[in-house]
Amino acid sequence: MSDSDHNLKHLVDFVKSDDCKNIVYLTGAGLSVAASIPDFRSPGSGLYSQLAKYDLPFPEAIFTLDYLKTEPRPFFKVCREMLFSPKEMTLEEVKQDIENEVEFNGMGNFGYTPVKGHFLPKFLDDKNKLCRYYTQNIDGLESDAGLSADKLIQVHGHLRTSSCIGCNKKFNSNEVLSTMLFGNEDSNNNDDEDGKYIPKCDECGDIIKPDCVLFGEGLPSVFFKNIEKDLENCDLLIVMGTSLQVQPVASMIHQVNDNCKRLIVNREIPESASDFEFTNDPNCRDFKYLGDIEDFVDDFVEMCDWKDEFDALLLSNPKYNQVSNL
Repeated sequence: MSDSDHNLKHLVDFVKSDDCKNIVYLTGAGLSVAASIPDFRSPGSGLYSQLAKYDLPFPEAIFTLDYLKTEPRPFFKVCREMLFSPKEMTLEEVKQDIENEVEFNGMGNFGYTPVKGHFLPKFLDDKNKLCRYYTQNIDGLESDAGLSADKLIQVHGHLRTSSCIGCNKKFNSNEVLSTMLFGNEDSNNNDDEDGKYIPKCDECGDIIKPDCVLFGEGLPSVFFKNIEKDLENCDLLIVMGTSLQVQPVASMIHQVNDNCKRLIVNREIPESASDFEFTNDPNCRDFKYLGDIEDFVDDFVEMCDWKDEFDALLLSNPKYNQVSNL
C-alpha cells in the first residue's frame, strides 16, 4: 500500500462500524480487466485503441446508435472478433450451449469468470452494508459472483436479452448470438459476408442488438427509479475502475449527501474528482487507493480482518477460478 493511501485506516474503522450500512458502489470497465476483459480507454490495450482496422469516423462510433443504424457491420464484426471472443472454452462449446439453450447471463457464457473485485460487493451485502451496486459494465460477472438482482443496477444494460431497434420486439439472446457469432445459415447473399452476421427482426426486418445501452439511447428505468434515494441515503460511495467520463453516472460523486464518505479505487484520480480532498484527518470525507483493484481488495479485507471470511466466499462459488485468480 502506497503512502498516498495512508488514510484508508480511517475508512476501515468506519466500514466496520454500525454507522456504515448504506454503501453505494459505482464500477466501470477497469474492474473486469483482471478477468481478461479489456477496458475502453487504456492506451494500447483498451478497446478504442484497437479499432483502427474497422475504419470508424471516431472510436466511440462503434457504440453509437445512429452509426449502428447507418452502418451496422462494424458493430457486429467487433462483437464477433473481439467482444465475444471465448476465454476458457472453444467456439464450438459456445455453439453447443446456444443450441442447448443454456441460460445466457453475460461473459460467463464465454468462459470468463468473476475476480475478487466482483465478489467484494456480494461480501459487503452479506454483511448488510450494501445499499446498491451500480455498474457501467455489461459482462454480468457480478451476478456470477452471487450478487442478488435487487442490489444490482446495470446502468448500461446487459446481454441477457436482445431487442429490435425498429419495433422493439424482444428476443432470446441465444438465437441472436447464434447469428452474431456463426451467421445466418439462410442467408443467400454471398457478396455480403459480414451481412450474414447481422440479426434481423422477423416482424419488421430491422436490426436486432443485445440490450446494452449505446450512445444515443436512454438508460434503463430502474436507474432513475433508485438513484436519487440511494444517493440521499448513501453513507459511503465506492467508485472503482472508471474514468468518470460518461454521464449521468459521472455526476454521482457530487450528488451524494454532504456527510457521505467517498472512496476512489483507480489507477489515477478522474478529472471530475479533482475537487476531492485527501487528508489524514480521522474525520476526512474522501479516500483513495491508486493502483490495481485486485490488490485493493486484498489489502482492504486484510485491514478489516475479513480475509478468512472473504476467501471462504470465493471458494464457495464454483464460478470462481481459484487457479487463475488466487
